Amino acid sequence: MSTRVRRSRLLGLAVSVLGASGLVATAHADGEWLPTGQTVTPTAAPGSFLEVLGGDRPVGQATSLARSPDGRTLAVLTSGFNRHAQPDGEMDVARSLETLFIYDLASGRALLRQAMPLPNTFVGLAFAADGQHLYVSGGRDDVVHVFGRIGPLWTEDSPALALGNGPGLGLVPRPADVEGAIPPLVSGVAPTADGRRLVVANYENDSVGLIDLATRTVRSLDLRPGKSDVKDRGVPGGEFPFDVVVRGNDLAFVSSVRDREVVVVDLGATTVRARIPVRGNPNHLLLDRAGRFLYVAVDQTDRVEVIDTQTLKIVGGVTVRTAAALHRDGGRPGASPNGLALSPDERTLYVTLGGENAVAVVAIDAAEHEYELKGTIPTAWYPNAVVTSLDGRTLYVANSKSPIGPNVGNCTRSARPDLAPKGCPPDRVLRTSGDYALQRLHAGLGTIPVPDGAGLLRLTQQVAKNNALDMAPTAREREVVAALRRRIRHVVYIVKENRTYDQVLGDVAGANGDPNLTQFGRVVTPNLHALATRFVTLDAFYCSGEVSMQGWQWSVGARTVDINEKTTPVNYGKRGASYDAEGTSRNINVALPMAERFAADPAHVAYGSQDPDLLPGPHNEMELDGPSGEPGLGYLWDAALRAKKTVRNYGFYADLSRYDLPTTVEGTSIAIPPLHDPRATDTRVAFAAHPSLVPLTDPYFRSFDTKLPDFWRYREWVQEFDGYERRGDLPTLSLVRFMNDHTGSFKTAIDGVNTPELQIADNDYAVGLLVERIAHSRYAKDTLVFIVEDDAQDGPDHVDAHRSPAFIVGPYVRQGGAVVSTRYTTVNLIRTIEAVLGLEALNARDAVAAAMSDVFDLSQRAWTFEARPSALLRTTALPLPPPTPAETADGLPVPLHDADWWAAVTATFDLTRPDAVDADAFNRVLWAGTMGARPYPAPDGDVP
Repeated sequence: MSTRVRRSRLLGLAVSVLGASGLVATAHADGEWLPTGQTVTPTAAPGSFLEVLGGDRPVGQATSLARSPDGRTLAVLTSGFNRHAQPDGEMDVARSLETLFIYDLASGRALLRQAMPLPNTFVGLAFAADGQHLYVSGGRDDVVHVFGRIGPLWTEDSPALALGNGPGLGLVPRPADVEGAIPPLVSGVAPTADGRRLVVANYENDSVGLIDLATRTVRSLDLRPGKSDVKDRGVPGGEFPFDVVVRGNDLAFVSSVRDREVVVVDLGATTVRARIPVRGNPNHLLLDRAGRFLYVAVDQTDRVEVIDTQTLKIVGGVTVRTAAALHRDGGRPGASPNGLALSPDERTLYVTLGGENAVAVVAIDAAEHEYELKGTIPTAWYPNAVVTSLDGRTLYVANSKSPIGPNVGNCTRSARPDLAPKGCPPDRVLRTSGDYALQRLHAGLGTIPVPDGAGLLRLTQQVAKNNALDMAPTAREREVVAALRRRIRHVVYIVKENRTYDQVLGDVAGANGDPNLTQFGRVVTPNLHALATRFVTLDAFYCSGEVSMQGWQWSVGARTVDINEKTTPVNYGKRGASYDAEGTSRNINVALPMAERFAADPAHVAYGSQDPDLLPGPHNEMELDGPSGEPGLGYLWDAALRAKKTVRNYGFYADLSRYDLPTTVEGTSIAIPPLHDPRATDTRVAFAAHPSLVPLTDPYFRSFDTKLPDFWRYREWVQEFDGYERRGDLPTLSLVRFMNDHTGSFKTAIDGVNTPELQIADNDYAVGLLVERIAHSRYAKDTLVFIVEDDAQDGPDHVDAHRSPAFIVGPYVRQGGAVVSTRYTTVNLIRTIEAVLGLEALNARDAVAAAMSDVFDLSQRAWTFEARPSALLRTTALPLPPPTPAETADGLPVPLHDADWWAAVTATFDLTRPDAVDADAFNRVLWAGTMGARPYPAPDGDVP
């Protein structure tokens, strides 16, 4: 097993401390490893500790902190997933709530006083100037909750303040379906200094609400330029407003994530006074006490910009990447600054870095506009907010994630040694858990004493170590990469959907799998099993994202942006926030110019949505910037294009709403039916949703749609491949989306591929056919095939909920079923593709990641592969080769249940879009439908 070589080594001791609620984290100086390839050391700072929010019933995704003006009260808000199912699969409403925590800071420690449940929330949290009122965003409920202090306790005023927003401003693919609408989403909240008004950012409505707190009346101001001046129609601006702060009683400042500007609102005139552009995505805002300077956390550029609120100009700023603190090069994007706090003397600025799991410490001289990054402090996984104690000696940091570990089949202490699965130590045995990945991301509140200068230097070095900034390639890795770069000319990159390692490959002998958890084993996936056993079995490969909304950014860009991390758990918890991580924004294909959008998508016309101010311009609020700050060009295909390589896209980043339209609207056909061969009739079925991919996308390759078997996607791919082989011009990088292992559309899927076993078998066969075609082509000698799941959310795994099947196939790959247990991640896989093709790294994550050198054997040039369909597919209408004698002799297996059964039990699920279904409930149905009478894994902590 190869490892990366560190340039320096920091020594330390294990730390275990008691938190205020009694439930704490224990960390070692070497850190706890994450599926991003990073490590976290949340208690590395002397005297610090990490409390798990919620005690013995942990909650997830703490996003916001607010300290009362007198410094005695700390409010902590969760905003995320937190959905729980009852044993029968129905939602447990009482447990599926967000929480407002109130801590008492008077003693110098954070002591929990109250935990108040709320139905929905989203990041907004602010105290009034008098310290007697607290305002909390109600998220998709389109309200603001108001809490007042009565003695030592806080109680909510009733009713909540209603904003009165309509649905979010986007394209509704199914207007008759309430679930198709984009709900409003109340985001940042800020009171005026006199306490008379409250300003609210309406994230999905591109507006702010101005609430008169005495009369409870609301005035709304649309922040888009074209809505205030007709000559500016079609000009981007003010969209996806996230945070808001108020200077005194007259000016509000609003961060517009998509349009990369701070919008200045005149509260007296209720108009937009100015727009201050920034490079990157502005999120959190902070005013100094005097209201003179505004600090803006800017994702992508990893900077804090400083705005003079009198001149409305940027007067300074600072890069807050740890690399900059160590006086190395400027580094690459990925730090994701997202929270701000000033020390009481306002000479130090603290900045949470979600992407580096740290807090940056910035020395400031506001009068001279001088800002210097002094260092960074380690935190828990993905910090979102920071405040200081009143005396400035302590930092309180809220984080949203924690390492997940096994989500089923956990080896844990028990009195049942007879239940121990293979690989468990003698004193540890099986404990089953049905917890969904997002349920297992637990929020924390860190308490960190502010370090002195020497301590800060040591902690900065620890952050650098945690983020692998001190790593260098091994000699073996350099040798393998150099050889592959000379010999490999083409990469085919296949991304599939949502499976864990145990769920598919848990039955592979000699590897770290649990066959008791294998739902889609060798009978269902003979080709994936053949790839694993003939080439390399990767039994320690981890998807870096928990679910598709994050997973697709990791799979094509090796990182996420902060707004994706904020909205993903909210979206998956059915708490609002549109699914915008794959190119479209609010179901609009912003990759196309406005006129082309209307012409290309009949839904705009059918639903009367030809508004020139509806997300004008080509940008997506979640897009990834390139390594040098190129807006929206931070993807694998962009790296290939910058290197003058050729790219062809089959299904990546497409407008998926096109497959979710009704057949007709007022007699006009707008649906795109699933077709075996759309090329034959010149029917366009794919519309790229990223500007770079528009000219590179096969228009006949249908993207995510579980109605169409992957077999036909393979047939479209091979038509183009045959042409490339004849001409000798195969693109350098081919992006192929085979997604039917997601499963769904049981009632409408064509060709009888209409149960989970059949759809996963179909996906398996398509992958096998593609590999076979390359193996028997002129490109076999210089093409590598990389195969990965975008995430591992939909199944059990006894090691970790991120562990997933992954494959590398082709020349110079080890053969014979070698088991490689090196911990690799999605980021390592992206880095390997980059290294093989000679591409520049995209960001801070892949720049330091190791290439997957343990997979390769440079002497192993010859290879071959023959695909065979699962015998299950014999029950479908797919055109398969004749069965083998062995199949005929053994008899054909059939799915446990037919399509009618599956359609009935999933009738209330939305399986038409990626991850639109309640995943925990669906997983229970999937288990029952494929595993028969075997009991579903018990809740976490129960021992069968």
